[in-house]
Amino acid sequence: MELIGIVFGSLISAIGVLLLANQQSTKQLIKNKFDELSKRMDLQDEKIDDQDERIGTLAKSFSDCKQNCFQAFVQKEDWLREAGNGRVKLEEISTILNQIVGKFSFVEKLPEMAGQIARSITKEIKDR
Repeated sequence: MELIGIVFGSLISAIGVLLLANQQSTKQLIKNKFDELSKRMDLQDEKIDDQDERIGTLAKSFSDCKQNCFQAFVQKEDWLREAGNGRVKLEEISTILNQIVGKFSFVEKLPEMAGQIARSITKEIKDR
């Protein structure tokens, strides 16, 4: 019986040592996997930071481009408005110039009209 107890005790001790070794190797395996995952997460964080920086640069570039396009649009719009206003002013000046030309043609005809009036008056005076 003692022999069975010794064998049984030795067997339990061996199983305990195997369990302890297995536990330590499992613990080391878990630690290694945790370290590996930690390194991968650090790399992912660096990649995310790089992507965030590139996205920020692209967003600023897009914003600058949008602002430049808007300024160019406003400049073109102002130029078109000024050109339209210039056209309206030119039409007004053309109308005024036509009125002045019409008045000058009337003034040019004044001597002829005065002569006709004078002839008419002279003819009326002679007829009386």
